[in-house]
Amino acid sequence: MDEKNLTDNTMVVYICDNGWAAPSTNADDPNQKLWKGYAQRSKSSPYENGIRTPIMISWPGKVKPEQSKRFAHAIDLFPTIAAAADVEVPADLPGINLLDVEKRDARTCVFGVCNATHNMMLGQSDGTLQYLWCVDGDWKLLVRYHGADTTKYANLHVWDQAPVRLYNVTEDPHEQNECSAKHPDIVARLKQEIEGWHEPEITAQGDQVSLGGDCCLPSGRQAFFMKPVGVNNIVEK
Repeated sequence: MDEKNLTDNTMVVYICDNGWAAPSTNADDPNQKLWKGYAQRSKSSPYENGIRTPIMISWPGKVKPEQSKRFAHAIDLFPTIAAAADVEVPADLPGINLLDVEKRDARTCVFGVCNATHNMMLGQSDGTLQYLWCVDGDWKLLVRYHGADTTKYANLHVWDQAPVRLYNVTEDPHEQNECSAKHPDIVARLKQEIEGWHEPEITAQGDQVSLGGDCCLPSGRQAFFMKPVGVNNIVEK
């Protein structure tokens, strides 16, 4: 882009997929068997290793280098890029323009879903629903569902039988200390927020049961920050 003089007039967005967490090789680890095959707390899971990924945005001279602890979500990419390109979009898009500081500051929580994606049926995504989740401030709640999963990825979910899991992801970013029993009021509040966002409806469709409408929100979230990196002031998010 430098050679073609496009750098200063181009926004470059680098995103990546979640990988698999490394397997446990400790024979004394009581959870070692859970790490065989695919790791339960990585790709396609609702835990932080499964929904948090790095993003880099480069737009020299246009984006002020800064750092923010506000939530950013995969659904924000389109409205952000559209705003940068001065393209008008519908006002009811689920994501926000991350270049708008007021909108970033106004967001207090993010929601997401985890499905058994490899056997999800179009228009019946809740039939394979595994989790609904919400992060609100310091707190993250996972609500467990048991949708159909007939794929080799089933061991990502089958181990988890707890109906809800609560973590303080500020104090416990690796989600090792489940604390729903200590904070039933927070569980109730976040579960109500999730249910209000998801609006489940049970409708029978032959042998398949749908627990709601289409849930099209990607299940990724990212910490958000901007800072210059290297000679071209690459901006990281």
